[in-house]
Amino acid sequence: MKSLKIFVAFALVLALIPLAFADSCTSLTITTSTPSSTLTTGTSAVISSTLTASSSSCTSNVNIVSTGASSGGSFTVSDPATGSYSGSTISTGGTSKTFTVSSGTADTYDYYVTGGTSQSTTESLTYIASSTLTIDSASGPSSVTNTSQNQSFTLYIVLNNPQASDVTTSYALNSDAAQVSISGDSTSGSSTIPASSSTAFTYVVNITTASTSAFTITFDVGDTTDAYTVSVTPAAAATPTPTPTPAPTGTSSTGGSSGGAQPVSSATPAASTAPSTSSTPSVTASSTPQPSVPPVASISPANAEARAAVDASGYSRQLLDKANAAGIDVSDIEPRILTANELIQQGKYSEAQALLDEANSALESRLSAAGVPLPAKPLDWTPIVIVVAAILLVVGAWFATTAGKKR
Repeated sequence: MKSLKIFVAFALVLALIPLAFADSCTSLTITTSTPSSTLTTGTSAVISSTLTASSSSCTSNVNIVSTGASSGGSFTVSDPATGSYSGSTISTGGTSKTFTVSSGTADTYDYYVTGGTSQSTTESLTYIASSTLTIDSASGPSSVTNTSQNQSFTLYIVLNNPQASDVTTSYALNSDAAQVSISGDSTSGSSTIPASSSTAFTYVVNITTASTSAFTITFDVGDTTDAYTVSVTPAAAATPTPTPTPAPTGTSSTGGSSGGAQPVSSATPAASTAPSTSSTPSVTASSTPQPSVPPVASISPANAEARAAVDASGYSRQLLDKANAAGIDVSDIEPRILTANELIQQGKYSEAQALLDEANSALESRLSAAGVPLPAKPLDWTPIVIVVAAILLVVGAWFATTAGKKR
């Protein structure tokens, strides 16, 4: 009987030992590090903490506590899976613990880390709605038609940050088709966009397997799915464009305006409506691994601005031909020229000129670095127009003066 009592007492002591040391830290120094930028909803961040025992190692649970300033809720802790560390040994040299957090609610979260009877100072982490970041209109294309096996096209996505502070967001490029391979920038990860600035992503999409089914490629930003969508239609599934019936002799066409030939886009009409975030053109997939940029049709502009933009586009075509012939990679430049050509079709000459100047400068640099001679630059129409305008003003003034003397 006596031995039984001794055994029971010993068992109780063993059972109480873990409880006695489960949280034996009474005085800890706890520091934390906060992500330096604002985050978009749906984007994960890692908060690091260091816990240091004052005199000797001890055992403690380590937790993170957060409260949203507006919502009153807390952010989500995905790592550790339980949201806290149980029975961690805290040393006098410092013990590091990290928490991976995220939130689907835009708010500023005050948080602190606890260990034993101590806690860190309160820090703040700000989340904004992922829809705050916008897809720039320079992105494109929004649709691609007449694709077939071994054809490719370049996808150019520009993400704008209108905020006055840096913003970090997660992103992912997705395709619901198995017949494509995508190269270029990383298709998923996180990116920090500087305040009032933008970040560009460039991808080359290659059709690896013949298919008759249309599919989509989407770009997610934070927890905003399909922030940008590209519809891809194989040649077999594309709807042929009907041939217009010529207008009878003596009648006028209802399309376009009078006063010279109108720009005609070489892009194939999109098979589906483009997203509201972009007005970029539909393109036809190239038959070579590097996509080609369609030339702008000849037009008769009534001003130097239009003429200069058209000439710059023709110069871009010459530069691209030389670059492709020399095997120089220009896949990151071609989307800008595509966009500029579309702007010319829309009559937005100054915007097109700015894009073309930037693209042509980059092309010239790469050609020169490779020792490829540059083609002759187009004529600058601006001085000519100024001279002609000055002559017209002088002639007009002379006629006005002569007519006044006659009266």
